[in-house]
Amino acid sequence: EPVDEKDVRVRGPLVDVNTAESTYDVQLRPFFRRDGDFGVVSVNVTDDTVYEIDGEAFLGTTGLDAMALLASGAPTRAIGTLDVDARSFTATEVLAGSSVPGSTADAVRGHVTSRNGNTFTVIGATILRSDRDAYFNDTVTVTVGDDTRVVSGGEATTIGAISVGQRVWIRGEVTPGLQGGLAIDATNGSVRLIRTRLSGMIVAANPGQLDLDLTAIGGRRPAMFDFAGTGADPSTNADPDNYEIATGPLNVADFAAGAPAVAYGNVNEFGFAPPDFVGRTLVDLDALRASLGIGWTAEGSTAPFLSISSDGLVPDPEAFAMDARQTIKIGPRIVSLGDIDGGITITGSDARRTLYGIRDGDSVQLYRDFADFTDAVATSLDGSTAARSLSAQGSYATDTQVFSAKTLWLTLLRD
Repeated sequence: EPVDEKDVRVRGPLVDVNTAESTYDVQLRPFFRRDGDFGVVSVNVTDDTVYEIDGEAFLGTTGLDAMALLASGAPTRAIGTLDVDARSFTATEVLAGSSVPGSTADAVRGHVTSRNGNTFTVIGATILRSDRDAYFNDTVTVTVGDDTRVVSGGEATTIGAISVGQRVWIRGEVTPGLQGGLAIDATNGSVRLIRTRLSGMIVAANPGQLDLDLTAIGGRRPAMFDFAGTGADPSTNADPDNYEIATGPLNVADFAAGAPAVAYGNVNEFGFAPPDFVGRTLVDLDALRASLGIGWTAEGSTAPFLSISSDGLVPDPEAFAMDARQTIKIGPRIVSLGDIDGGITITGSDARRTLYGIRDGDSVQLYRDFADFTDAVATSLDGSTAARSLSAQGSYATDTQVFSAKTLWLTLLRD
């Protein structure tokens, strides 16, 4: 687990600005809340922090100076990195004043699923009305125009940058749409392009480009997206089965065809594919979150492991039930334990926060230390007690066939 937790969001009204210390304080308001007292949080900023304040862009100290001119109580929203050990938050991007979605205008957040001229559809929409709390709607129709302000990475761009698959924040006026849906008129509003997440299986990896067979865009199936118009002509429209990601100087040497991967970045301009996407961050297999599930028979197994020690649990493949789950899910990929020669070893994680549990009837035993947990497992499996199922969350290293568990639950059955 990394020391820093990235892409943390801090929202709330402004309390104070300290330009000498390069910080500002906000009254924390989580989950888009408009009221409540959840304490004061100090936000650190740097010379690289990007600001948008009342519709104007700033960088570094000029942005903090502009923050100091805002009245106390002005809405703010920051994205940045939380250092858990140091208990400090550093912002990479700050929105303040009328630039905060839902502050003075209605706002919608979601993924663009189709576009036709100056009209596009957003799916999975979070809707912030300027006069009420957040709510959700499946789809929203968006209209933009020549006066729509479009921002990407703190820099102004054009409405052409809004393309299928892109995650966006839209500010404008929400109105009833067709067939009971909703619409937002952003012709005099703004659209902010925000980091988009792709996942899929690698088709090819070459210097400067990674091709994916997409399994999800922002957690949604590619079949939900209409890629018509993303290319200069139909033959160059984005193909979700071979989605071309421009990786620039990013190292793709360790990315192998057939392996899962995740990419973060922005979709290429509408009508200009390929490339279909400009990647800023790539995540390889071993860095992806993994889930492990093992099921034994309905009666359980009294000998589910070949070995039990503080070095790890080694499941016995011969004890698996044929009709039960024995898989590792790694990002978008599902691996059957039966396809792993030599089996796997389940170890504890070096993460700061771990939890290992044993469910035994109405009793639940919890452990933070993996060695204490394995001692309890060895004691519990005394020949009269059977293991029914095991589930774990963590990471899986394909080269060593070791599953490192941050959380693990073992369910037991007794005669």
